[in-house]
Amino acid sequence: MGMAGALALTLMFSQAPQAPATTGAVSGRVTIEGSNTPVAGARIVLFPNGPIGQRGSAPRIGPMRPPETVTGQDGRFAFPRIFAGSYRVDAQKTGLVSLGQSDQRTTVDVVAGRTSELTLQMQKGAVITGRIVDPSGEPMPDVRVVALRHAPATAGGAVRLFPVMSSSGPTNDIGEYRLSGLGAGEYYIAATPHGASPFGGPAVGISTPTTARTTLRS
Repeated sequence: MGMAGALALTLMFSQAPQAPATTGAVSGRVTIEGSNTPVAGARIVLFPNGPIGQRGSAPRIGPMRPPETVTGQDGRFAFPRIFAGSYRVDAQKTGLVSLGQSDQRTTVDVVAGRTSELTLQMQKGAVITGRIVDPSGEPMPDVRVVALRHAPATAGGAVRLFPVMSSSGPTNDIGEYRLSGLGAGEYYIAATPHGASPFGGPAVGISTPTTARTTLRS
């Protein structure tokens, strides 16, 4: 091949169109609200608000596990490759109020080829404790207890409750429970009977799910 042919081949490769980027990046830092104290070990999750992918390309609408990562000792986190689209951001850490509980949702728009920087603040959570006993006053272990909050009213005005998933757990061997990481507000505490005895005998549980109402103030 002559010099002219080699030069033409080189130009063809150098001018070949590159595929457009379909991913961007997200990075940021998590601190305690009202301070610069970093939150280490917080779980950061990005929940897609809808179909994701670059405009003009086929959106990704199939099942996909939400991207997640954990903050370092300095409170920083990074998602180096995230498909373009809109995401709801949640930060979770034991003892702190998750961003998913906030009335003001945090969202981020990921743009292909760019990095979005976030500054997240988490509140110190309140705690609800209690004890579950049967009608005879005996403690009830392994009863699932969960905190519930009001969901936004539907078009028909129906009242709905949704569980605060970061604040649930079974009672211990003396029937005590502890729900942490709760933000200020009104809660319903639901205790659900378990289905079977671990010893193979009949289930021992409360006859119906029981709900109590309590209010936490900041």
